[in-house]
Amino acid sequence: MMLGAGLLGVGRPVAESLTQPDLARLLKESAVEPRAMEFSGAEGRRLRGVVRSVRSADGNGVWQVCVLQDVTSFRELDELKTEFVHTVSHDLRRPLTMMEGLVHMIEMLGPLNPAQQEYARRIRLSAQEMNRLVKDLLDLGRVESGLEIRRLPVQLPAIIAKVVDALKPEAAANNVKLRVKIPEGMPELSADASLLERALGNLMENAIRFNRPGGAVEVSIKTTGNMVVVAVKDDGIGIAPADQPRIFEKFFRVSSSTDPERPAWGLGLAIAKSVAEWHGGKIWFETKLGQGSTFYLALPWKG
Repeated sequence: MMLGAGLLGVGRPVAESLTQPDLARLLKESAVEPRAMEFSGAEGRRLRGVVRSVRSADGNGVWQVCVLQDVTSFRELDELKTEFVHTVSHDLRRPLTMMEGLVHMIEMLGPLNPAQQEYARRIRLSAQEMNRLVKDLLDLGRVESGLEIRRLPVQLPAIIAKVVDALKPEAAANNVKLRVKIPEGMPELSADASLLERALGNLMENAIRFNRPGGAVEVSIKTTGNMVVVAVKDDGIGIAPADQPRIFEKFFRVSSSTDPERPAWGLGLAIAKSVAEWHGGKIWFETKLGQGSTFYLALPWKG
């Protein structure tokens, strides 16, 4: 049995009879939307449980349906992939820096004809995109390892304002409006400011990139219990149903990501998820194909 010892007793509620406290806690939650969590099973296995509340036919009772999946092999493969790309990323930094420097030196040697100028532009753009990929990989490795991360008091509205200001040129180039709705008196967080800036920047950049011309991106904050929830909403193309289960996977690219000038590496949402989880928070989304998406990043602010 995947759960090992299984139930502690017969005739008791399942949530009170399990030996896995994480799964028991998931079953006790009364939320209507599906909840998912990974936890340890028998013999060191990694299990993923998805719980959904279902109302009985007469409408008088609510049942919990739980589906368990053994994801051990997927997690082992993911760890090997992470170790490999982290090692390769360090080795790529030096040649990429040299490539950009050499292109700059070529341009300084004398006037270039139009064809040479175009080739130089493409080389520089390719090197910049590869440098961006290397930075994403190193950031992801830093979050997953927990190294070089510091928790300090931070003001989330100030981080959002900084990210929005940095993305204004990109939004203008894509004919997308940026809107911010932040109430007064938001609580202070204990967090790594650079990581939060990176995670929120990834969410907002995606909202701009996959929006429609003339569309808008709205960033808002609210508090729910002991959590501060940031919502990044767009009215763009939405996420296809086939892509939704894998949207936070490393290197997964949605089918609509086809811009040759700015290739998507499939790491932005994976980084945002890792940042949220490292801070004890979570990330999820709502989407309607052709109508847009909203990504939520929830972070604890007390307790």
